Amino acid sequence: MIKDFKIYYLTLSSFGLIAIFILLSDFINVPVFDEFYTASVVSLFVYVFSIIVFLSVYRFPVVSFPILFVMVYGLFHLSTMILTVTESYEIAVSRYDYLHVPSLKIAAEVVILSLAGFVIGAGMANKQSILSGIQSRKNRKAVREVDYTKAVNLIAFGLYGCSILIIMYVTLTGEGLSISMNQGYRAFVDWKNGSSSLSLTLFMAALNWLLPWSVLMILGCVKSKKQLILCAFLAGAGIILMVLAGDRTAPLSLFILFFVRLYLLKVNLNYVKILPVMALVFLLIPVLSIMRHEGSSSWDSEFLVDAIFLEAGDSFRVGLNPISATLIETSLTFQNLMGTVMVVPKHEEFRYGVDYLKSLIVGVPFSGKFLEISPPDNSQWIKSWLFPLQMAGPGFSISAEIYLQFGNVGVFFFFFGLGYVLTYGWFYVCANANRQQIVMYLLIIMQVILSWVRNEFTSTVRPIVWCWILVFVLVPIVQKLLFDNKSRSQVIPRFKPNH
Repeated sequence: MIKDFKIYYLTLSSFGLIAIFILLSDFINVPVFDEFYTASVVSLFVYVFSIIVFLSVYRFPVVSFPILFVMVYGLFHLSTMILTVTESYEIAVSRYDYLHVPSLKIAAEVVILSLAGFVIGAGMANKQSILSGIQSRKNRKAVREVDYTKAVNLIAFGLYGCSILIIMYVTLTGEGLSISMNQGYRAFVDWKNGSSSLSLTLFMAALNWLLPWSVLMILGCVKSKKQLILCAFLAGAGIILMVLAGDRTAPLSLFILFFVRLYLLKVNLNYVKILPVMALVFLLIPVLSIMRHEGSSSWDSEFLVDAIFLEAGDSFRVGLNPISATLIETSLTFQNLMGTVMVVPKHEEFRYGVDYLKSLIVGVPFSGKFLEISPPDNSQWIKSWLFPLQMAGPGFSISAEIYLQFGNVGVFFFFFGLGYVLTYGWFYVCANANRQQIVMYLLIIMQVILSWVRNEFTSTVRPIVWCWILVFVLVPIVQKLLFDNKSRSQVIPRFKPNH
């Protein structure tokens, strides 16, 4: 992982000094930046420095969990600052519904603190000690593993089929995709917010949970090129349904994790192959945004060409290059962070983790039916402060949520822990790349964490708990009941992790 320990310790010291400086400035209530442009330049420098550290000092592959998180985090939290430096401040905030410049500068400090904590946490996860611990546990347990492929395929394909059937049934009744295809995304959002029917519950469960979980389970069991092609076909069909429903985050994360699985299968991947494809996908964000606001029944060749060249849809995109248009689309997450530091602690107190405790309730199946505790909805909370007249919430931000709970100190230590955990998870999945349950579960968790970047902790609890039950409890039960008499246990071969 690390070739030069002098550079390693210098790197940790540099990010540590950055974090201490920001925390001390916050403690004595002295702003770090006088101008937002200066804050943007410094934030971008820290971000680029972070990427360089992960690639050159920590020696992570570009598809590793920590680097993927930093890339997605930067896309949604530094877009405003990139536009401020490369275009203009006016373009950078052109889509903001509410603007408070002093809070923009404070929000930039939170972003820098998040990056510093994450880089230090990732650097503290020592690769050799982690791999040695994993290997020693394997040796103590003399790991014998049942081949769960048949049980996983039965459950995964069953979930995939159920999700498709539910989506199609609700659509054929005139709801679901029928609304988004004929009336556009805004009408679809109105249907979601204005309905409490069983059909809505089933549709959203199928679209947001069953479909991506089943795809990642199938992807985790892939062993051959033929299986990979089948999985790509199924994933592609699922992504199309998600896009038709106006979702962008889940399809992008599924696409990214497809490369992770290729790496674990020891497919030769390098920057030349990966980065152009990922860049192309990210540049499709404004195109998808244009398409989802128009009913898909009105998509024709002329409209699709105009959408690709950003000549259709809202006027703010017209005349912009694809990169600027993508950054404008992803800049609103930073607005949520700006609003949070504006409100807290001046107008509201820190919540000290209460939201996280309330969020745990969604991990209990059907808890909403018999418990009176409601999980937090910080998307609606920030909407009530920034633009209360709008119907749909703007999502949220992982940094804003942590700041709302614990302030800047909490942001640093939380991202320190997140950096360590994602790095440990990456080493763990590489060391167990031939263990299907571990691969599929960690792929699901990573998809959830990538979505959490612009969402809330509440959205992570259900997948973490339910998928653990699904993968580590239900799969062995199905295997034992249906397939144990037809298959034999086999010893997992010693696996040398892919570096």
